[in-house]
Amino acid sequence: MRDEQPLYCICPSFGREQGGLGASCERILQGLRPFVPLFVFTPDRDLPPGSFRKEEKPGLTMLSFHPAGTGAESLQFLCDLILSQASVQPPRQMLSFYAGNLSYAASLAAGLLSLPFSVALRGNDIDRDIFGENAYFVEQSLKRATRIFCLTREQCKKTEVIRPQAPVLLLPNGVDPVYFPELPEREPQPLFTLGIFGDLKEKKGLELLLPALCPEREILHIVGTLREETRKVLHAHQLLHPQSIPSIIQKPYQKSIPDLLQEYQDVDLICIPSHHEGMPNVLLEAMSCGKLVLASAVGGALDVIQHGENGFLFQARSEVEFRKVLGAIEQLRPEERRTISMNARATILQRFTAERERDAYLEALKLP
Repeated sequence: MRDEQPLYCICPSFGREQGGLGASCERILQGLRPFVPLFVFTPDRDLPPGSFRKEEKPGLTMLSFHPAGTGAESLQFLCDLILSQASVQPPRQMLSFYAGNLSYAASLAAGLLSLPFSVALRGNDIDRDIFGENAYFVEQSLKRATRIFCLTREQCKKTEVIRPQAPVLLLPNGVDPVYFPELPEREPQPLFTLGIFGDLKEKKGLELLLPALCPEREILHIVGTLREETRKVLHAHQLLHPQSIPSIIQKPYQKSIPDLLQEYQDVDLICIPSHHEGMPNVLLEAMSCGKLVLASAVGGALDVIQHGENGFLFQARSEVEFRKVLGAIEQLRPEERRTISMNARATILQRFTAERERDAYLEALKLP
């Protein structure tokens, strides 16, 4: 049964072209869309400052806004925007993705409207922002939340430390195995090909991966967006090790799923050497495709990967252990790789599909 009272959703980014958070927001809300009308509030810096655009689709209203002015003014703008829309079409409850400053503004609006307010933590908010200038916003968002959704067991523990007695629920990410099917076995190549994917921020561990690369045996595909800090890391590495330059191939972020699947197909091993993580989409997508994954033992990787069975783990920030595990992977026999590949796909089908994710949100939000 479809509920006709809308769910208000606050998304710092929306859509696959906006990166991992945007892809997750789009996937989750598209799953909820057949069950409840959605109002999605999301920033758009291409709009004139201090303006918003309302786009109506069946079951989905997009309210894109440009939060002009100082930090205080921009948060007041979002709060006022939510309240003005609620006066026309009152929501049943509010869901905010990422416990940052937008979530703080939304929590105030929810309080003024006497609405249930849920926060879906994503990773950087509880791992990084809690230590920075946004710590107040994170803490206040969690304090006002009726329910807090965490992607990983690690996030649950951190949240319970920050806010004891918090109403915390574990809602892992999911992936659609139809969009990310099992890929054909890759033919043996002269060089073993590693891949690192996504929005490559400092936390993604590129500075660990680069010195561990052995140009005589391996090649690295960097597929995604290099932030300024990681661009400097790559540039410095190539200056100090010019012999590595031919072994490092940079490719842009792939917005379309078919193009991304081709990039997955073109590597032997997908590396996620992050210092900390939520549950990265690339982890689930790669495993759904039956690709081998080597990830640092943090966040969602600990919940998804059984070392040596469906993927591989190494101690975060340890170049020595990364190199050790990588060497062991390169020595695997073809039938061993095939078994791990099949186990990776099976893990997704059994525990981490987009359908299971959708059902978990429906139950957590008490939607029909």
